[in-house]
Amino acid sequence: MLLQRRAGLPLGRAVSVVILISSIDLLIVLCLAGVGAVWMQSGGPAVHAGVLFLVLAGFFGGLALLRTPTSLGPLDRIRSLAIFDGMRTVPIRRLTELFALRVSFAICFVSICGAAFAAFEVRAPLIQIVAGVLIVALVAALPIAVAGLGTSQAAFIYLFSSYASPETLLAMSLILSAGMLALRALMGAVFAREFTREALRETRSAPA
Repeated sequence: MLLQRRAGLPLGRAVSVVILISSIDLLIVLCLAGVGAVWMQSGGPAVHAGVLFLVLAGFFGGLALLRTPTSLGPLDRIRSLAIFDGMRTVPIRRLTELFALRVSFAICFVSICGAAFAAFEVRAPLIQIVAGVLIVALVAALPIAVAGLGTSQAAFIYLFSSYASPETLLAMSLILSAGMLALRALMGAVFAREFTREALRETRSAPA
């Protein structure tokens, strides 16, 4: 809704842009976590590489189908839906810039988690931290618990159990979750002015 108001986009196109960003986020996290998992495990890397290939092929193949001028027959009606407008019309240059920005975002997230490992004096290999925290992020994104609380802690303890006690890992995970929630709350407070201003404007303009 904020994107719709700020950019003057129709609601369907605004939703399509959000879906595009979320899809790229998921792709980047899956790929980085998968590469880390391949690196960490000496056995069965071909299986992981195959899964990564399928994810990449599915995303870019779907993107190519949405953007191709060739008729897809009955699928044209699905392709023309407003929710796919972002994937269908955003210029390739913008997509490249978006990929770069979201990779930077993922690196920032991993860096914050790495700082938590340093603060708690938990010494784990860098590749283990990168792959582990991204896998935890995927688990936390599953619609099982509010903000991933509980599920992310369990995944965190399981993935890093070789490097610290469960109590230390639980405390680290809870502090990270609390920090992320606080950051999101602050961001929400910044943008809440937009909704408050609009609500006040509508209230004042309403007939008595």
